[in-house]
Amino acid sequence: MRLISIDALRFVAIVAVIVIHVYPAGDDELVGQVLNQLARFAVPCFFVVAGYFFFKKTADDKSSSFSYFIKYGVKIVYIYLIWYIIFAYLPLLLPDKWGDIEQYGFFVEFLNESKHIANELKSHLLYYLLAGGRADHLWFLPSLGMGIFLLYLAIYFDFLLLGSVLSFALYVLAILMGPYANSSIGVDLSIGGRNGPFFSSFYVFTGALLAKYPINITKNKSLIIALVGMVLHLFESFYLGSVYDLPIRSHNFGFATPIFSIGIILYVFAKPSLGSALKLDLLGKYVMGIYVSHYLFITLLYATHSMPSSGLIRVALITLISLGFVMVVSRIPLARYLVKI
Repeated sequence: MRLISIDALRFVAIVAVIVIHVYPAGDDELVGQVLNQLARFAVPCFFVVAGYFFFKKTADDKSSSFSYFIKYGVKIVYIYLIWYIIFAYLPLLLPDKWGDIEQYGFFVEFLNESKHIANELKSHLLYYLLAGGRADHLWFLPSLGMGIFLLYLAIYFDFLLLGSVLSFALYVLAILMGPYANSSIGVDLSIGGRNGPFFSSFYVFTGALLAKYPINITKNKSLIIALVGMVLHLFESFYLGSVYDLPIRSHNFGFATPIFSIGIILYVFAKPSLGSALKLDLLGKYVMGIYVSHYLFITLLYATHSMPSSGLIRVALITLISLGFVMVVSRIPLARYLVKI
């Protein structure tokens, strides 16, 4: 089951992720800081949409829900491991390594890199697996998998409401381990509030609740909710930046973020044809591929000193390169599973 507005939202959200990763948002770049925070609706929306469709797919047929969950989980693990390995060995392709490769040979440098990777995993196994290793953006995949696993258990054992309450508790814990870690109520578990099931589960369960208990709300009211949430999210992020010296660009989420992101989801549900005029929904199927691959091109452009100085050009360039790459790869039978889930 596909929804035009949801597919359009997914593409807009992946562009927002690229904004977070490449648009300059330093301490003296107010516009970049604001754009960085406005883009923070994206990942929560990904999780909500995943929970929504997983519930729709499994809730009415528990007999086949396990096989669907296994299939879903295998895809996540597969694409995560493939891209984990790609980014783990990416330094071998960068200019900084070319001199060593020429002097000692590729195989020797490959072995040296393998030792570095093994040491990283040995010393911080849980963190590196949950956080994506050398590809920080890959944290999304294990986090999504854990959130979906908890949702599957809640559906199978019929405790969706209890699971939703527990997911909210995990989200509060994520906030205390993340943006509020330096406050008097902060918690340090050394894995980060964003990683694992702490951040994702709440939004995954929210998606399931929206699937089971549809909210009939007008687009104007949902837009007001989103705008109020946006203002509160901006206030919270800049407040934390000033009080706890937290760089704005590192503020991933907070107490106000659910109002912001869920308001956007409600607005999208209220306008089911949103984005159809621009055909944005047709690009929704490429979003996972863009997500896992876009940081590859960011790294290469920075390493070759080819990244444009303009933030808008950076966003447009990375979006177009990533989209083109995924469109090509998705048409190659043996390679399509690199970018498809």
